[in-house]
Amino acid sequence: MTDFWHRLAAAPLDVPQALAVDPDGCTVYMSREVWELHIVRKRPRMFALRDFVGQTVDDPDFVIVEDLARKYIHYFRKVPPQLLGEFESPDHEMLVVVKYLYPDVSGGKRVGVVSTVYLPYLGEKR
Repeated sequence: MTDFWHRLAAAPLDVPQALAVDPDGCTVYMSREVWELHIVRKRPRMFALRDFVGQTVDDPDFVIVEDLARKYIHYFRKVPPQLLGEFESPDHEMLVVVKYLYPDVSGGKRVGVVSTVYLPYLGEKR
């Protein structure tokens, strides 16, 4: 388990922790509430892939901007087959959805917060 996951486990439920830096140099955060109550509760298999979440934001294989205001960006990365076990598929990729907050919300700089994480090839939805 990485330092991020240790920090997240010890953090208050609603206090986001710095997870990664996106390709544009913006820090992306995730709260324990989002991780435990939204992501892992709905998709327990994500717990085994937790270290891959930050890697997907740091170094995505490809990126899709969901809207013109750049409020949501989707980061995709191929998951190594050995991490997927029984879920192996030719389209094995992780999707991390990041919502961006702009300077008036975050003290003068753009930052992102993880909205959700899932494996789209399994038919998972937000």
